[in-house]
Amino acid sequence: MGFPELTDFDRGVLRVCGDWGTHPDEEDFRILLNCPQHQEVVKEIYDSLNHQVITPSADLELFKDELTKIWFTNSGVEKETIGFGHIFCGEPDRLGLGGMHFVGRYVEAQENKWAGAIWGNKSLCNKLDIKLPVYTFGMKYLGKGGEVKVKCPNGYAHNLHADDILVSATKAFKELGKDGMCLYKMEDANYQSVFVRKNDAILTFYPDLTPKCNDKSTNCSCSKP
Repeated sequence: MGFPELTDFDRGVLRVCGDWGTHPDEEDFRILLNCPQHQEVVKEIYDSLNHQVITPSADLELFKDELTKIWFTNSGVEKETIGFGHIFCGEPDRLGLGGMHFVGRYVEAQENKWAGAIWGNKSLCNKLDIKLPVYTFGMKYLGKGGEVKVKCPNGYAHNLHADDILVSATKAFKELGKDGMCLYKMEDANYQSVFVRKNDAILTFYPDLTPKCNDKSTNCSCSKP
């Protein structure tokens, strides 16, 4: 499986993630957004979101503050979870591996031998489903104590860079407008992503080839008509 070429901004996001199992710091994310080399990408994020996370027509500084807030506010129920760490970095803990839906983190995890895909071993994981750009597969990863564990399945969109995820998940956050889950129709793609908002913050966002609504309703689109 070929991985996409990571951008400078992707690598910046990975630096915010830090080592396997560590908690990303919101100050590091804010520094990333202020970094001179990333201003073009940050401006694209700002424009793609119509200059608004919460406050309409926000200036760039307020926009960056609010973006940081919704990605770094604790939205966990059983344990502390922030959307940024959950989605971009992955959270290995005693309960398993939470999140990790950013292709860049897979590239890094494979390079550093933190984790790897399970392709041919059906006894470990029989949930392999690939419909490009979405990969759904099992993976082995290092648990907190250094033991090898399995997550079955996990998934990411092969073609989404860090700024794409920041934009799409924040759009879903805005469209939903309240706590809950919804299905977000990806731009220029034929799949949906599951989005969850809790405590007025982002909890998770991941591609799903067979998405279902949480309750009996058939329409749980983030942008309900």
